[in-house]
Amino acid sequence: DSNLSFSSKTKWFNFSSSYAYYLFSDPMAFQLQPDKMVRNKITLKIRWFQLDLIQRSESARQITSINSTGTFLDNRLDAIQTYDANLSLKLKFREYKGTISISGKNLNNESQVLNGISLFDQRYNLNLGLSWK
Repeated sequence: DSNLSFSSKTKWFNFSSSYAYYLFSDPMAFQLQPDKMVRNKITLKIRWFQLDLIQRSESARQITSINSTGTFLDNRLDAIQTYDANLSLKLKFREYKGTISISGKNLNNESQVLNGISLFDQRYNLNLGLSWK
């Protein structure tokens, strides 16, 4: 693994990048694990807001399944590149703290299907949090 990170002096901007390359002696032991992964993240912090933009790239991967006759089948998933975004707002009022977060995963909608099961679907989330003291 290798990692690189850069932050502005006032911490309002951050860029991080990581690269991983794995050599598997037995791919059957590490099914669905890509051998190469790259992740880049840009974070912007402005007052109460934080915006994260994430780009992720993973190499092809394999998984073995068994058909109805008991034969092993080698399935291969293509390499994938996805884009994610997260916007969060932090609020304080007296003894209360609140968080509102909106996120989107796989915004470029690059999904794949394996034996009728959809993988890497596009998702959106809304999270609300409230704490006291």
